[in-house]
Amino acid sequence: MHQLRIAHRDIKLENVLVDEMDYKVKLCDFNSSENLDVGKVSKNIGTEVYLAPEINSIGNIDALNL
Repeated sequence: MHQLRIAHRDIKLENVLVDEMDYKVKLCDFNSSENLDVGKVSKNIGTEVYLAPEINSIGNIDALNL
């Protein structure tokens, strides 16, 4: 996802799946995802208790510098 410049924006336990056969980790629920090429990632998306501290403190992250 990083190479594709996609921010999931709602990573939490409910959105992380583990394949029981080979233990590969997969993410689901991309309803809140955003393409990072648009500029900034908004703090208003995602589950509040799971937001990164830097999103909570400054409000936006300049996605062009990621």
